Amino acid sequence: HHTPTKSPPKQLLNFSLAALASAALLVVVWIALGGVFPILMIQSIRGEDGLIEYTTAFLFLPAAGISAYLSYKLHDKRRRWMHLMFALGFLLCFAEEISWGQRIFNFETPNMVQAINAQGEFNLHNSFGYAADHIFIVGVILYGVVMPVLAYRSPFFHRLFDMSGLPIASLGLAAGFALASLLHEWSIYAVLPRTPLRVGESRELLSALGFLLLMIEAKAPLRQMNKNLNN
Repeated sequence: HHTPTKSPPKQLLNFSLAALASAALLVVVWIALGGVFPILMIQSIRGEDGLIEYTTAFLFLPAAGISAYLSYKLHDKRRRWMHLMFALGFLLCFAEEISWGQRIFNFETPNMVQAINAQGEFNLHNSFGYAADHIFIVGVILYGVVMPVLAYRSPFFHRLFDMSGLPIASLGLAAGFALASLLHEWSIYAVLPRTPLRVGESRELLSALGFLLLMIEAKAPLRQMNKNLNN
């Protein structure tokens, strides 16, 4: 019997899709050129503490800021708590991506962590192999792609997600998340020359951009409401 506060997120051709699709295209073109001109794959771009990794990390900061702002501004209690959890989650992603500042503050990985971490770093997401990476991929597909389609196609799921307070991506952003999720070693290097780049790093960058766009979409109704009040 829940009455949704807004209509299903059904915009397909929108800014979110344009932004993520453009970013994905740039990544694919860069990888293709990197196979021909290896100088484009320099360590300072693709490696640890490189441009890709730090860009991924710092995309989570504005996402956390917008989510915290929505948690403060929204009146619906479920949405406030949900955005607060998202803000904390994005801050965790930021800290994990830079290994909690390990190479910034130059501290060693404790032996206990090093023994279980796939890359010998001070973080959780590389511990016990790359299971966390696989969980993240599945989570992005389920939350970023499947749930928006369910919300658009089914009034029941739209009411359910709205009642929970979850911010749901537009169909355009869902399509962008789907494009980002297609970037894998097996898909890219099946058609392009292999390079030293771990394609997963680029996919994480696009996913982080997607979550920032999701928070921008979630903020849009509040911005429109304030605009109407001012008018």
